[in-house]
Amino acid sequence: MKLRIKITGMVQGVGFRPFVYRSARALGLAGTVQNSGHGVEILVEGPEQDVNRLIEIIKKEPPGPARIERITVSRGPDRPLPQQFTIIASAKGAETDDADDHFAPRALVPPDIATCGPCRQEIFSKNNRRHRYPFTNCTDCGPRISIIDTMPYDRSGTSMREFDMCPECRREYSNPADRRFHAQPNACPVCGPHLAWHGPGGRVLTASDDNRCIEHCSDALHSGKIVAIKGLGGFHLAVDAGSARAVSTLRDRKERPHKPLAVMARDIETVRRIAFIDSHEEELLCSKECPIVLVKKRPGVPCGAISPGTGEIGVMLPYTPLHHLVFAQPRCPAVLVMTSGNTTGRPVCRSNQEAFDSLSGIADFFLTHDRKILNRMDDSVVRLHRNGKMQMIRRARGYAPLPVGVRSETSRSAPPVIACGAELKNTFALACGDKVFLSQHIGDLKCVENMEFFRESVEKYRMLLGIDPAAAACDLHPDYLSSRYALSLNLPVRRIQHHHAHAAAIMAEHGVSQAVAVVFDGVGLGPDRTVWGGEFLLCSGGDFS
Repeated sequence: MKLRIKITGMVQGVGFRPFVYRSARALGLAGTVQNSGHGVEILVEGPEQDVNRLIEIIKKEPPGPARIERITVSRGPDRPLPQQFTIIASAKGAETDDADDHFAPRALVPPDIATCGPCRQEIFSKNNRRHRYPFTNCTDCGPRISIIDTMPYDRSGTSMREFDMCPECRREYSNPADRRFHAQPNACPVCGPHLAWHGPGGRVLTASDDNRCIEHCSDALHSGKIVAIKGLGGFHLAVDAGSARAVSTLRDRKERPHKPLAVMARDIETVRRIAFIDSHEEELLCSKECPIVLVKKRPGVPCGAISPGTGEIGVMLPYTPLHHLVFAQPRCPAVLVMTSGNTTGRPVCRSNQEAFDSLSGIADFFLTHDRKILNRMDDSVVRLHRNGKMQMIRRARGYAPLPVGVRSETSRSAPPVIACGAELKNTFALACGDKVFLSQHIGDLKCVENMEFFRESVEKYRMLLGIDPAAAACDLHPDYLSSRYALSLNLPVRRIQHHHAHAAAIMAEHGVSQAVAVVFDGVGLGPDRTVWGGEFLLCSGGDFS
């Protein structure tokens, strides 16, 4: 039996090809596996029962981070296949032979994934060659969307292309039995990125000595200093969360007098000391997405200035090797404020120079590295309800750019659409078939830098996903910058009333075609050209009264 198997979903950057390779080799099958424009393509030949067993393994035992959306099986090619099953070079095109995939997006772009258990063990194992290396990763964890420039997901299409693997890393990358087999960000202290420690204005104090840089960072935080730390998708501004003076200084310098600040705790035991959490919240805090979770705080802990006037605190756990190594220092505070590394209203800084230019009036020191961040990605913020269902407050790292499914009878045949969002707290979306690809949090578009971030992100999503919109949707208000952008695309434009857009989004999320929607969302332009406020809408399909 000879078959062609096409698999779509989140199957690139998650160890899927090595998984197929090992499974096929174990079954003694011939053929190849490769990344394609739409996902992963397998050509396989062998006894029928063994080929069917491979398909069953793929369906039931995929790698943990993978998300299979569709498996298409067809007759294999007439040409001979390699008798030793192998991984071959990625197909660069996005062509498809399936008629019903006319509007199909390309392969899903993987989000960044929190450091896995085996990698954490390695960085704290003295005899391991990655002992205390802050850029340790494998096929199960590490940077993804934040370093991706092009798809399919290969090292040459990421910012890691600037780092040539040493012989030992190359052996891991080429060894099917190794968990770093085809791990694109693979690196070690010999060949990978390194840290640098800077003073005010970016003056280099320590370079290429990761241990010393981490020690300097820990000492500075212990002393109440503000440190700008470069992470996965941008910079954080970090300070001792238990020091009212340090937190007050951060608030004054960042001009953020009252808004709650997110914190990062050393471990789950520390979280329990500052907040009341249940098993569902603990599971979410420890998940591979590792978002900021809004939980009920314990009074006065870690510091009353963190989230004044609210009973909640936003908490997350370390999600990079660098975070784990900083917290492992004896002098490092057990809870750190880790707020977005930006000036008020602007996007999070992603390059070292951008941070030096923008944050020198806030940060006392800078902990940077030389791996470029290609796509900004702030921390996601979520809340769990009593029924255990998650509510997304801010969608970004760990979740973007994965799609949200839309339940509609006509969605699969609908042409691609770009929805440009509102002007405040902007998020745009690209809709293709029954999937809506929501962007990461962009921000307020009246800020010039955020508008540039918006334009850049739209173009990056269109390119990575291979979605060419045939129509645009925008807010009814003609002066919103997002509305003006929609009109500049020279596409058919559908203008949506602001409150109806909120109602329709909830209806689409839950597959509801009719609803009475109560929308209390401030002002929005009404179709009668007057200012609307909180509204009661009777919604039916795409219409309302």
